[in-house]
Amino acid sequence: MSAVYSNAEICAAFFDNYSKCRCNKVVVQAKNSGYGNLITHVTRNHKDEIDKVTKSHKEKGMMHAFLPSEKCKNIYSWLEWGVMDSMPFSFVESEYVIKNSKLKSISTETYMKYIGKLTVVVQNKVFLIILFSK
Repeated sequence: MSAVYSNAEICAAFFDNYSKCRCNKVVVQAKNSGYGNLITHVTRNHKDEIDKVTKSHKEKGMMHAFLPSEKCKNIYSWLEWGVMDSMPFSFVESEYVIKNSKLKSISTETYMKYIGKLTVVVQNKVFLIILFSK
């Protein structure tokens, strides 16, 4: 490699949502391991492509795709609050919650939409963990 790229930049260029590589291999990122598993896969299987792919990815301005928008951060905060405190779905529309929260308000319908999407992501992650732990 001639250019120096961070592990985050390399992983963003090679992996879709930090799990499926551009070669279609799913690489499970070990908990609390940083980018170790992902970088190992890239250096073993795509060593000659790292500079070209990462440079191209950066030039196309695709690095911003991995930075969450304000909307994304807001929805994440609502989901985190609701899940961690076992709140009912309708809590997002509570007069007192809205009054005392710094979060931008969302509807119960929006909250449920993203809880459904989160459920699918968690199910897929659990499936991959079980599949690759055998």
